[in-house]
Amino acid sequence: YLPKPADVTRHLPMTVLNNGHPGPDEAWGLLLRLVTDERETGVLTDEMRTGWATCQPILDLGDEVGARMAFIDVYRRLVAEARQTGQMAHWTPTLGTDPTLRIQRLQEAVAARRISVDHAHSLLPGPTPTSLDAVAGLLEGPEASWQDITTSQRLRAMAELIRSNSAAAEQRRAEHRQQQREAEVEKKRQAMAAVEAELARRRVIAGGHPQQAAA
Repeated sequence: YLPKPADVTRHLPMTVLNNGHPGPDEAWGLLLRLVTDERETGVLTDEMRTGWATCQPILDLGDEVGARMAFIDVYRRLVAEARQTGQMAHWTPTLGTDPTLRIQRLQEAVAARRISVDHAHSLLPGPTPTSLDAVAGLLEGPEASWQDITTSQRLRAMAELIRSNSAAAEQRRAEHRQQQREAEVEKKRQAMAAVEAELARRRVIAGGHPQQAAA
């Protein structure tokens, strides 16, 4: 008879059996950190999300112990089914409100090989020096390829160029504001000079032509 999947998996090493699925306690910790803090970014498996949907009503009632028990019960069953079929863990991010935590959690997920660098890059903000440095950091590491290192260096050079351009632009804006202030001062000086000249002219007229002064 052909062997059953369970007969095969029984002889496989644990690293193969895991298929990228974290243990129940680790999975619960990752989930709890996300659901209790809106600033947090979490990267979860499909099985963790199903367990989340199951335990959320219990968690809303304030029963964290009961929510954990419900989550772990569902999670263990789903992970066991995934291992029986050889299904790898599928990780997807849920973004929080804190951009700094977002970068940190995505870096952790890339380091753990849960999401790709390109996926993490697509979730980061626009091309600012901070985001470019963050992506460069994702590419660097002891296992980085020559292409990753080259790309990282280009991103850091681009970030430095943006910083330089931003500093130059700010300097130009400061110079423009200073020129505007000086122009305003000069305009006021000219206006005061015109008033003084007009007053002086009237004093001369008043001194030489009493009747016009009286008029």
